[in-house]
Amino acid sequence: MSSTIKPKAGTGLLPAAEQPWLMAPPPDDLLARCCAFLTRRLGLRFPPERWPDLERALAAAAPELGCSDLRDCQLRLLSAPLSHGQLEILASHLTIGETYFFREPAAFAVLRQCILPALIKQRRTASRRLRLWSAGCASGEEAYSIAIELTRLLPDLAEWNVSILATDINPRFLAKAARGIYEDWSFRDGETDLKESHFSRGADGRHAILPHLKALVSFDHLNLVDDSYPAIDTGTNAMDIIFCRNVMMYFQPERAAAVIEKLSRCLVEGGWLVVSPVEVPMVKRPELQAFRLPGTILFQKQRLATPLVATVPLPLALPTASPAPPAVPTAPHLPPDAAAMAGLARAAANNGQLEEALAWCRQALDHDKLNPAWSYLHATILLELGDTVAAAGALRRTLYLDHHCVMAHLTLGHLMARQEKPAAARRHFRNVQELLAAMPPEQLLTEGEGISAGRLGEIVAALLAEGVPA
Repeated sequence: MSSTIKPKAGTGLLPAAEQPWLMAPPPDDLLARCCAFLTRRLGLRFPPERWPDLERALAAAAPELGCSDLRDCQLRLLSAPLSHGQLEILASHLTIGETYFFREPAAFAVLRQCILPALIKQRRTASRRLRLWSAGCASGEEAYSIAIELTRLLPDLAEWNVSILATDINPRFLAKAARGIYEDWSFRDGETDLKESHFSRGADGRHAILPHLKALVSFDHLNLVDDSYPAIDTGTNAMDIIFCRNVMMYFQPERAAAVIEKLSRCLVEGGWLVVSPVEVPMVKRPELQAFRLPGTILFQKQRLATPLVATVPLPLALPTASPAPPAVPTAPHLPPDAAAMAGLARAAANNGQLEEALAWCRQALDHDKLNPAWSYLHATILLELGDTVAAAGALRRTLYLDHHCVMAHLTLGHLMARQEKPAAARRHFRNVQELLAAMPPEQLLTEGEGISAGRLGEIVAALLAEGVPA
C-alpha cells in the first residue's frame, strides 16, 4: 500500500512561489535597503555601526505609521510611496535635536563682535534690512540665540526690517520651538544671567522666551534634501547669514554637497555660511571663501573664487558695501516684452535687490495689468520689503484676477495669521484646501517653487488641525 506524503511548508520542497515567507529579504539586507531609502528621501546616513539606533527608531515609529512591528515597518517603507506626513513621522524619530542656547560660543562671539556690527553699519544708511536663517533649527535654541544677539546690537530694532527664519524637517521639534519654553538643560554652558534677562519663569520651573524675542523668529518645515530653495515664496532667498550647524554631518557626502550648493545660492553676495567645526571640510564651493577667525572658520560668498583660507584677526573688516545697483533701464533698453521684465524682477528679488525687483515688476504690470502671476510676484516682493499693507492689497488684487490662485490664498492666510486675524487666516487656508481637492496630488503648483498639490494639502491640513494658522 502506497501513500503520498505532502511536503511541509518551509522545507524547501514546495516551489518558492508557494512560500512567500521565504522570499522576504533577510534582516540585514532589509535594513540596508531601508538605509538606502532614507538616504534618498531624507538625506540621512546610517552606516552599519548605527543600524541598532535605526532599528530602535523604526520600531518606535511603527505604531504611528500603522505598522505592527519593526519588520512590518521596514517592509512598508519599501513597498509603497510615503506621504509627506509619514515622512515627517519618520523624521521625528530619526533626527537628533540635541542643542542648547549659544552652542559653540566662538561662532556667536564672531557674530557679535564683527559680522553683525559690520552688516548693521552697512545697512543703517540704506535698507535697514537683515535676513538670517537657522537651517536645521531643532527645538529653536539657536534661532532664539540669534534673536537675542540682534536685540543687544540694535537698540532701534523696531525701525529695522529683520527676518529670522528657522526651519527643520522634524515637526515635533518645530512645535517645541514655536512654543519657546525650555528647561534648565537648554541653558547649560550659557551666560549666567541669560534666563533672568530674556526669559520668564513659569510656575513649573521652565523658562519661556520673552514675547518680543519670540516675535522675531518664524518657524517652518523644510527638507534640506528634497525641497526647492532658494525661493522668494518660502523666504529662503537673499540671506545675509545662514547657520547650518551639526546637520550635514548626518548626510551622505553627495547629499551634503548638494545642500551646500543650494545654501550658497540662498546667500547674497558677501553673505556668510556658518557650519560646525566638524563640517568645515565638507564645504568645497569655489564661491565660498573660508575665513579663519578665533576659534572658528566661517565662509563668505564671493564674486570671485579664492581657494585659499584667509586668516582674519578680530575685529573683522568686512568688504565695503557693494555699489548700489544701477537704475532700472529706460527705453530704448527695455526688454522686448513684459515677461522678460517679470523675469528680471524675480532674478533681482532672489538676489536680494528688492528695490530693483520692485521697479522691474511695476514695469511688467504697467505693460499687462491683468496678469495674476505678476501681481502675485509684486505681492511677494512687497512682503520682503516689509510693506504688509501694500502686499495684502496686491494679494487681493491677484485673487480678483484669478480666484483660483492657490499661492495667493496661502500667502494671504499666513499674512492674516501674523496680523492676528485667525478667522480670515482660516478662511484662506480652507480656500486652499478646496482648490487643492480638485487637483491631482502630484500636480506641481504654479508659483509654488516645486511643491505638489498633495504635499501642500497635507501642510495646510496640519495647520488647521493644530489650530495654529501661521
